Amino acid sequence: MKKYILCLSLLGFSYAAESILNEADQAEIQRRMQLGQEQVLDTINKIQDAQEEREKQKQLQKENANLDSTSRDFSNSSMPYQAPAQPQEPPTEQEILLKKQATRSQNLKAIQNQFFSKNYTGTENTITIDYEENNTYKIRTRIAMTSTMIFPQKIKNFVLGDNVGFEVLELPNSQNTIAIRPKLIGVDTSLAVFTEDGKLYSFYVFSTDFKSWKNPHLVIFIKDKRTIVEKNKDPFFDEYFYVEEGINKLRVKKKEVYKRYKVKAKKQNTWLVPEEIFSDNNYTFFKYDKDRYPQIPSIYTVVDKQDSPIETRVIGDFVIAETVADKFTIRIGEAYVCVEREKFKKGETQ
Repeated sequence: MKKYILCLSLLGFSYAAESILNEADQAEIQRRMQLGQEQVLDTINKIQDAQEEREKQKQLQKENANLDSTSRDFSNSSMPYQAPAQPQEPPTEQEILLKKQATRSQNLKAIQNQFFSKNYTGTENTITIDYEENNTYKIRTRIAMTSTMIFPQKIKNFVLGDNVGFEVLELPNSQNTIAIRPKLIGVDTSLAVFTEDGKLYSFYVFSTDFKSWKNPHLVIFIKDKRTIVEKNKDPFFDEYFYVEEGINKLRVKKKEVYKRYKVKAKKQNTWLVPEEIFSDNNYTFFKYDKDRYPQIPSIYTVVDKQDSPIETRVIGDFVIAETVADKFTIRIGEAYVCVEREKFKKGETQ
C-alpha cells in the first residue's frame, strides 16, 4: 500500500512541473524520478524482507526455547541445564575403615537389661533338663545369641521344624553338642534330637529379643537319670550298647560295630531299603519301622549267587540276622533289595 501512495505523489508532482519546464528538462526530471522510484521500491522491499525474516526468527526461538540446551544464553529455556555427571571414584580403604568405626560407635540401645540387674548371679542363663521319656522341653532363645545344648550321648541325627527362623550348628569336635541360633524374632518351632543310644529328645524352641524381661537359655545340659543308673549298675556300660524291647535285650560291643554296607534296589523296591544296617562279630542288624511294614522282611545270605535262608530274630525295630556275611538279600513277596558289605581299603578307617 505504501508503494502505491508514493507513486501517486510522484506522478502528481510530475504533472505540475510540465507547465513551467521545457521538454528536455522534463525528460531529465522524468529519468531521474524513474531511477529514484526504482531505488525507493528496492529499499522498501529489502526493509520488508528483513522485517519478515526477524519475525520468523522470533517465532523459531519461541518454539525451540524449551528444547535449546546447547545455546550460550539459557535465559529463554525452561529446562535447567545440568552438567554431565562425573564418575565417582571408589572409596579408599581408609574411608571404609572410618565408616566402619563410625557404625560401631553408634549406640543401638539393644542391650538386654536383665544381664545388668543387681540380682544377676550369672547362672540364670544355664539350665539343666532331667530327661524323661515322652516329655517336650521349652528352650528360650534370643536373637544375636546362641543356645548350646549338651547331651549325655553322641548325637546321631536331629530334625528342625523351621529352617527359616532358626539354624542348628553342629560342632565337629564335640559330637554330643549342638547350638541353636534364631534368625527371626518372635517365632517358634520344634526340635527332635536322636542320640546313638536310641533315645529321642523333644524340644519346643522359641525366640525373643533384648526387650524380653526373661533370661534366654544360653547353655542347656540334658541329663538322663536312667542312663546314669544303668551306667552305675552295668560295669560294661561304656563298652556296650543294647538293642532291646521289653525283656528282649541283645548287647552289642561298641568296638565291633561295622556300618559300611551298600544297598542296591530297583526304583519300585526302594521302599524296602533298611533305615540302618550294622553288624558286630556275631550278628547283622537291619532296622525297619515295624509300624510301617505289613510283614517282617525275610533275610537271606548269598552263597554261590544263590539265596540261602538263615535264622533271624526281631527285637524292636531291628530284624537281626544271626550271622555275618558279605552279601544279603532282603525280600517281601516279589520285592527285594541286595545288600553288600564294603571292604576297607588299605589305610582306611571306619
